Amino acid sequence: MLSSETIDSIAHCIQQSQGQEVCGFLLCDNAGKQRFYRVKNLSGEPHSFFVSQLDFDRLRRHAQRRYLQIKALIHTHDSGLELSSVDRAYSNEGEIMWIVVTNQK
Repeated sequence: MLSSETIDSIAHCIQQSQGQEVCGFLLCDNAGKQRFYRVKNLSGEPHSFFVSQLDFDRLRRHAQRRYLQIKALIHTHDSGLELSSVDRAYSNEGEIMWIVVTNQK
């Protein structure tokens, strides 16, 4: 379950996103404290996202230096929670859980 601080952080990012999907990672320390680490969405399409390998490698180093675990990839949908075919394909490939957050009211 996402903490209220994490939800607030994601909501703030959504407000700043100018209609583009927000993407980032859920990091947790050994005590379970969560932090949303936003990464740049490199996709030029309005309903998709792409995270560069360079950004992911930076995130991994950041987490290692701070003794944090990468718990999940988080990205937003403005059209509901259903995964696209691309989402389904990629979410089944990795070791990291995927969380989709909708910004529908």
